Amino acid sequence: MLRFLEARGATDIRSLWAVNAVVATVPSDLLPELGALPGVERVEEDRMYRVAATADASPTPTAAEDNLVAIRAPDLWALGIDGAGVVVATLDSGADLGHPDLHDRWRGGANSWFDPVGEHPDGPVDVVTPQHQRVVEAGHGTQVLGLMVGGGASGTKIGVAPGARWIAVRIFDDAGETRLSVIHRGFEWLLDPDGNPETDDTPDVVNLSWGFEDGACRPEFKTDIALLRALGVSVVGAAGNQGSPAGGVSPANYDTVFAVGSARREGGHWQADFASARGPSACAGGELGGAFPDLLAPGVGVRTADLFLGGASASPYVTVTGTSFAAPQAAGAIALLRQAFPRASLDAIETG
Repeated sequence: MLRFLEARGATDIRSLWAVNAVVATVPSDLLPELGALPGVERVEEDRMYRVAATADASPTPTAAEDNLVAIRAPDLWALGIDGAGVVVATLDSGADLGHPDLHDRWRGGANSWFDPVGEHPDGPVDVVTPQHQRVVEAGHGTQVLGLMVGGGASGTKIGVAPGARWIAVRIFDDAGETRLSVIHRGFEWLLDPDGNPETDDTPDVVNLSWGFEDGACRPEFKTDIALLRALGVSVVGAAGNQGSPAGGVSPANYDTVFAVGSARREGGHWQADFASARGPSACAGGELGGAFPDLLAPGVGVRTADLFLGGASASPYVTVTGTSFAAPQAAGAIALLRQAFPRASLDAIETG
């Protein structure tokens, strides 16, 4: 296939080894012949997607630590379990490394940041260019990371696992857009961040606060996630915000992803947020027979880190709503359990 593409004028040719695929810019009149090559299962467009906007916050936001108290994270901190020794990862819009709640928690080095688009290869950033800020939510990746590992720079802890280290893949570009091939490359990098199979630098937990918002089963990333799980990596996904009936969003509705829906605080109690997607899963199967999501976590009016911008931001914290922000709390909780029970299997941690 590679020889065929090179000989017939295709450009931007790149192999995606984890999923046994090739991405390239191909003349449209070549597509029928390409699809007829022996061994080609399918030919599809490398479609463009945009980062999800943050949902509006609750008009009566919860106190800063209420969501962490609800999942009993402080109880584990009191036992010395704060995620130390565990590495978490995001595939998102990036991360504001200068934020005081995130800076000291970055693992650091070339194996801790990857921008497959190549706009910001040197280190973590979370950038949306000014001309796109009205249509794309800036700071999504930073907000997600804050709920996973954020510290207490503001006076109260905002992250579930403040002792864990983080790494990140920036799958969305400066315009807040991405392509399927870019996401595949991000997953490939997570399988072996330093490119040396002799070293163990794969993260322990990966958070995915995005998905195909159509309620269908889209198996695009099943192989990538199966490979991560085979390496002992727990993959957590946001269930989606389109309510019921929906079937959830892919990849969260895969049976290999720990899907997290949103809960809201009502009258002193946390209960299901009915804007949060729920099942049965459009991807039937798995141990729960298609039940979806696997868990609810606080996702309405939760406080987290926002863009710090080198200290120029007037308020580097924000109150957010959506399953994008419920999922990283569950990912942080898994990080705590990975520290507490380092020999436990993924199934035991996720279902026990």
